[in-house]
Amino acid sequence: MMPRLNLEDARAVGAAVEYALSTLPQNAPQRPNWERAFDRLHLRLKLAEQGIRHQRRKHSKLGPAND
Repeated sequence: MMPRLNLEDARAVGAAVEYALSTLPQNAPQRPNWERAFDRLHLRLKLAEQGIRHQRRKHSKLGPAND
């Protein structure tokens, strides 16, 4: 199970994994594991960004409080 990361840290990890994949030979035995980890991280990052956008829209629709 992956630890929880904020979006900035998750983006940094994604960039590091992407760099590692670019330097890893195509026939390296561990390459499928790295690709799978990158795909999972990328998907989780995308879902988190969508959730934040959804929350922002929800808050903006509420408008200012009437006291």
